[in-house]
Amino acid sequence: METSSSGVIPSAVNSGDHTAVQNAVSLDHRGEKTVAKVLVSMKIFPSDVTVDLKMLKEKIQRELPEGTSVIQFAEEPVAFGLVALIAHVTVPEDKPGVLDEVENKLRKIDEVNNVETFMMRRW
Repeated sequence: METSSSGVIPSAVNSGDHTAVQNAVSLDHRGEKTVAKVLVSMKIFPSDVTVDLKMLKEKIQRELPEGTSVIQFAEEPVAFGLVALIAHVTVPEDKPGVLDEVENKLRKIDEVNNVETFMMRRW
């Protein structure tokens, strides 16, 4: 890479060097194509303070659509004894509408009052 007379490396825009951007499809350690995933963090509000959170976590994992999975659960106190679940869920990047499907399935669980997606990033 060339440097300017001041010793500063020029920006990629001005240099003749090319930068590589990884596509949604990449290769795994065996050289097989894999689809990138998106990590979605959702706050799941139980319908009541008496909801068994362990049982709710199990129901959430069973209800998720194929190709999605819970990486981790966390608990966040909300108010007056109510504790929300934070679910970190991976979804395939190339499947349109999968996030809506996840949210709708979770909202249909009797013990769930509301679901809020608050963060998404490539995984």
